[in-house]
Amino acid sequence: MSAVGPANAIPSSKPSVGVHQIRRSAAAVPLILLSFDAEEFDLPLELGQQIDAATQLAVGREGMVRTLDLLKRVAAAINKPIPATFFCTVVFAEANADLIRLAVIHGHEIASHGVRHTGWSDVDLATSRRELSRISGTEVIGFRRARLAETDRSLIEQAGYRYNSSENPTWIPGRYNRFFMPRLPYRTGQLLNIPASVTPLIRMPLFWLSFKVLPLWATRLASRSVLARDLALVLYFHPWELCELQSFWVPRSVRSCDGTTMVRKLEAHLVWLSTQGQFATYAELSRRIVAARPA
Repeated sequence: MSAVGPANAIPSSKPSVGVHQIRRSAAAVPLILLSFDAEEFDLPLELGQQIDAATQLAVGREGMVRTLDLLKRVAAAINKPIPATFFCTVVFAEANADLIRLAVIHGHEIASHGVRHTGWSDVDLATSRRELSRISGTEVIGFRRARLAETDRSLIEQAGYRYNSSENPTWIPGRYNRFFMPRLPYRTGQLLNIPASVTPLIRMPLFWLSFKVLPLWATRLASRSVLARDLALVLYFHPWELCELQSFWVPRSVRSCDGTTMVRKLEAHLVWLSTQGQFATYAELSRRIVAARPA
């Protein structure tokens, strides 16, 4: 997740010289990449509040159940599948192996969100990929660092990942300034980098927190501006957002749209998005880009 509240800000990043951003042909149908960071609910810890490990996992599990139910319900309503990508921590996946396997049965992709949500070592890249592959019974090819923290892309590639989605190319005050990073998918070596979507020019973010605080009409207007020109609309949320959070000390912006309110708002948005493009996993986008590359 990209959390709110006090944290160590990540320095401003600049794109590499000569980066080639991958664009969509005018005739192609835009893809909608829907993802959820399935993790321990440790946001209160980041804000200096106590929350025990059992509660973190319980909230995460409840959110995952609600998320899978939501996707199944929307797919039935529109009569077509809505594949999503779940970036999971190993801690969450080990505690909820039944839900991870259920997600796979429902056609969703499992990708890596590291070993645990708080704490990091570079060896976690290989460890999480191996363990999540074991738990899910699928090949794990994607990575997203917790809190979108900077990670050496060469290490991500060396660990066997084919894509990285750890970037939100905009400015989030107090968190990071990546306003001048590439807005569209691009490669570093053989690694495909898939940034979260922001609007052209002003780079208004379309991540989870903006979805909570903006009226739905504004989110749809911004989404249209991305879908009109980009290869994909890249979105990310957290299963715990679908839980009731009023009893936890978290910012009002996070609590203002939670539980049933968040479920209804996201459900309405997904139904609308189904009329604007084609839902796909991050792995599917990666495969299409590889297939389109000249031999």
